Amino acid sequence: MSNNLEAIPFPIGFKVFESAYPNVLVNKADGITTVKVEARQMAHHQKEAITTEGIEGDIWRTASDEGVHLKGTDLAPFPLGYFNAGL
Repeated sequence: MSNNLEAIPFPIGFKVFESAYPNVLVNKADGITTVKVEARQMAHHQKEAITTEGIEGDIWRTASDEGVHLKGTDLAPFPLGYFNAGL
């Protein structure tokens, strides 16, 4: 496994697994869900996260990076951009 986004042949963000079960968060169904995030620091400011909803929910892979003004490579959105998009 590489520590540089440049060497990983996958897109910056994609769905790794699509669950057959309904998504509680999106579908506004009654119930409680858990969101699990496994993240790792890569080269410089690059980070990668695997996010899973519940035990058998959808799984997403996303990556982030900082711009050159913070000595990043600007190959992926900056972390605060994800936060703002989520709002």
